[in-house]
Amino acid sequence: MENRHENILPSASIENIPIAIIGLGGIGSHLALMLAKMGARNLELCDFDTVDEVNISSQAFTPDDIGKNKAEAIAEKLHAFNFLPTVHANRFTASNADILAVCVDSMATRKAIYEQLQPHQFITEGRMGGELARIYAVDSTTPSGNYLAQLYSDEDAEPTPCGSRALAYNTQLTASLMASNIRKRLTGDPVPFEIVFDIKNLGLSVTR
Repeated sequence: MENRHENILPSASIENIPIAIIGLGGIGSHLALMLAKMGARNLELCDFDTVDEVNISSQAFTPDDIGKNKAEAIAEKLHAFNFLPTVHANRFTASNADILAVCVDSMATRKAIYEQLQPHQFITEGRMGGELARIYAVDSTTPSGNYLAQLYSDEDAEPTPCGSRALAYNTQLTASLMASNIRKRLTGDPVPFEIVFDIKNLGLSVTR
């Protein structure tokens, strides 16, 4: 398969790097396909949830996937790239992967994953709601207080109206920014701690 990004992301930089995608919903399902297209071949897919009809409008699933486990459904799509990802069709507990792409919608789960962070691991974590995307990047050198301050309780999270929670272009934008973080990590470029993108007003805030 021709690689048109070899000068930006050499195949050798990503092909065998262990990457775990935790949560295969609006963000994670698109991210998995992006990483496969970028050359990742050592993917770990983690999600206990099943595909519902309501997921079709914003996630990387088709009506034929309804009723399937999300991780297994995405794994089937990745077969077209001639590799078999590792699938965990249950609640995430732990991973030894070098890169953890956290795409869950629970603050408690985000905090639990962060508390297990190992010295060799890098976390990129995405959040979105309506037309706002927020992406974090954390490793063992990040001052813990910086990220913990962003891990408020689920009860304190600002509610998003049900009909505005997951727009397809925002789920894919958030996944794209996370994929960019992963590329930067693998090629040694600086990765910002926080990216906030307001799609509606075209506002961008980056914190190093």
